[in-house]
Amino acid sequence: MRDPDIDLTSGSRKRALWIAGAVGLVTAAVVVLIFRRASETPKEPPVSAAKLAELEADQAVAKYGKHALEIRDQRERLAKTPCDRETALELGDRLNQMRDYDGALALVEHFSQACGEWPRLLWVATYAHQQKSEWAQSAAINGKLIADDPTDPDFWWWRGEDRAQLKQDTLAEADFRQSMASRPDKFAAFKLASLLTKTAPCEGAFALQYLSEKRPERVGQWASEKINELHLAAGGCADLAGKGRASLGREPSSPLVKVEATVGGQTGVFIVSEQIAYVTVARELAQKAGIQEGSDEVSLYLGGDIVPARVAQVERVSLGPASARRVAVAVVDKLPDGVDGMIGLSFLWRFTTDTSGNKLTLAARSR
Repeated sequence: MRDPDIDLTSGSRKRALWIAGAVGLVTAAVVVLIFRRASETPKEPPVSAAKLAELEADQAVAKYGKHALEIRDQRERLAKTPCDRETALELGDRLNQMRDYDGALALVEHFSQACGEWPRLLWVATYAHQQKSEWAQSAAINGKLIADDPTDPDFWWWRGEDRAQLKQDTLAEADFRQSMASRPDKFAAFKLASLLTKTAPCEGAFALQYLSEKRPERVGQWASEKINELHLAAGGCADLAGKGRASLGREPSSPLVKVEATVGGQTGVFIVSEQIAYVTVARELAQKAGIQEGSDEVSLYLGGDIVPARVAQVERVSLGPASARRVAVAVVDKLPDGVDGMIGLSFLWRFTTDTSGNKLTLAARSR
């Protein structure tokens, strides 16, 4: 592992040595001149420990500026108490701020080996990897963060960003959608919309409209401009917007509603929740409906577990009198007993949704 401390060898001083000698016969005057010049060029004394410390400080100032003493103090504290999380985090954040990304990564690696991985400190590493455009390494770390806390929406869109950079569009899209299901957020919505601009612009527009309705404080003029851009790119989204209206009874204390729905022509018992990323069906129902699964395996957070799924598209999903066309569907191996599927955001954000009182109401948008 690379030592995060400064390399003193780069600041070692060169010694000037004069070697005087004579070959053959020389005159006394020349000998005198040689000895005079030698006496005028004194040898440098060995570099003392104090001088080495001074040189180290000079290099640290050149590298870290006004933060040099703070960084040195944090390193000294960590040398005494290697598993001090607070100090490690302060140092890691400061190294990233100073753009010493290799130093930050070395710090996280050393801490993890000595004290075990601490998820909060891994944030330092994923940021450093992203600044170095090391997207695969960042995605791997964000996968660890997701496994530690799959309910945090940021970790999902962080990994989605990595995967988008790696051109793993299906995986990136799934991560952005899962982030939106955990909590609608402008970063996830905008990145999803940008990813889908060429392939499914209306879906990106629906995501932004949903965000605007659920968390208006998180959007500004940029959202309206992006929605208009996506509608223009698609030539209009009226054909894909939700049609009809449905009002579903629900328990006030629960986000779940159990109803009968039809997906790809197959009817079954479905759970409805805005905290589910996709319309999701068990593989048995998918086979009956003739749904053609995609080749990429994505990750979803369902029922408290991270589960593998494959994404497809069905021509129509209906929930009573409410329906939508060409809806993204995730296929999983199994679901809880007595449930054939789940109705999530890939259908629900085609509508306006109202969860006031003891009902979940879906209504078609005016646009």
